[in-house]
Amino acid sequence: MVDPIFRGSCLHRIWMIRSAGLTFAGVTLRLWLPAQLIFGVPFDVAYQVVAWVCWVPNLIVAEYFVRKLKVANSW
Repeated sequence: MVDPIFRGSCLHRIWMIRSAGLTFAGVTLRLWLPAQLIFGVPFDVAYQVVAWVCWVPNLIVAEYFVRKLKVANSW
């Protein structure tokens, strides 16, 4: 049986990893948007694309770390 406090802290850690990945999307947006504009993509199109590109890869990387953490700790 898993201690409820331990389980709660593990779930908290998992959601904080996801939260950090999504929070970092603001930084990713600010990196991708100028790059798109430098390559001549119109601002309207670039912003729509970057709005997705900025958080989807971050969430995928965060999920990778969550799953790696789950395997390492065998929850």
